[in-house]
Amino acid sequence: MEWLRNIPLRIKGGSNMKKMILGFLSIFICVACATQQESVSDVYIRHVFYKIAGTGERTVDVDPSSEMWIGADKIRYSTPGWTLILHRNEQKIFFLNMKEKTYVEASLPLDTAHILSDDIIRTMGKYPTTGEVTDLGKTREILGKTCDGYRIRSWVESSGKSFQEKEYIVWAMRDGGFDMSLHDQLLRNLRKIYSRTDQFQEELSKIRGFQLGLESTETRYPRWEELAVELTRKRPPAGIYDVPKDFTKKKTIDLDDLS
Repeated sequence: MEWLRNIPLRIKGGSNMKKMILGFLSIFICVACATQQESVSDVYIRHVFYKIAGTGERTVDVDPSSEMWIGADKIRYSTPGWTLILHRNEQKIFFLNMKEKTYVEASLPLDTAHILSDDIIRTMGKYPTTGEVTDLGKTREILGKTCDGYRIRSWVESSGKSFQEKEYIVWAMRDGGFDMSLHDQLLRNLRKIYSRTDQFQEELSKIRGFQLGLESTETRYPRWEELAVELTRKRPPAGIYDVPKDFTKKKTIDLDDLS
């Protein structure tokens, strides 16, 4: 810190006073540097999708099946097919189709009537997905984090009938050591995009915490399981919270975007 040595101090007390002020400024700079370092060390979570054979053997099917970056006011959730980016301060959300290199931009709070195509609105209105959530009262350790278990049952309703019933278990950590409010906000908007009924969204809100595990409850094999294999802090790649420049903007999300 050469510039500190050149500060002209005309203060009674001479060198001792100068040392005190230099010491104070040094502490201030160290705190500022530490704060800056923390701000560039964002939270990173990587999930892997496994197939489980009848023998119990687990093999990696998709790696990563999803990735999440969480910054101070921005969050990015990516799958092989699509990505969702949320900017809290700007109150913006972006849905990216990674294969077609297209994206849809919307303001928050999200009004799905403005960003979902007519085909999606008609289909989801005719075949709404609903369900229920049950707290299992069980815990599981994943990456050293205590996770609570929840059973989710979902189904599609149409003309008074139910079909496409699914059941699986979510393992959600109570405390990740970071602010999870951005994650919660992104998750609420993702559920809106996938047109869950209001009743089902209320049920899903029973799940407290951050999902580190998801497993099927089917009795037949192969079964599947998605687990977090990395939860760390590190410097995010440049532009990770931005829409790539070679992506084309469009008005609405269509069925192909959600597949």
